[in-house]
Amino acid sequence: AFNVRDGYGIRCALTAGSEVASITGRKAKLLEDRCETLGITHLYQGQSDKLIAYRQLLEKLALAPENVAYVGDDLIDWP
Repeated sequence: AFNVRDGYGIRCALTAGSEVASITGRKAKLLEDRCETLGITHLYQGQSDKLIAYRQLLEKLALAPENVAYVGDDLIDWP
């Protein structure tokens, strides 16, 4: 389920110039549509090892881990 507050926060982050990504173990068209609506261009679905996707994202965006903020629903997802 999606929350309107999440969407608002994501839009604010994007408007401020931040990159936003979604890394998820699930794969769903609904999530693709939601990300497209919100302007999220970095979507990694079906990730059994989210750390791999996280590292790919860091490399793609030339970011150091200390320049990344994590928002999620479970600590097990925290890289």
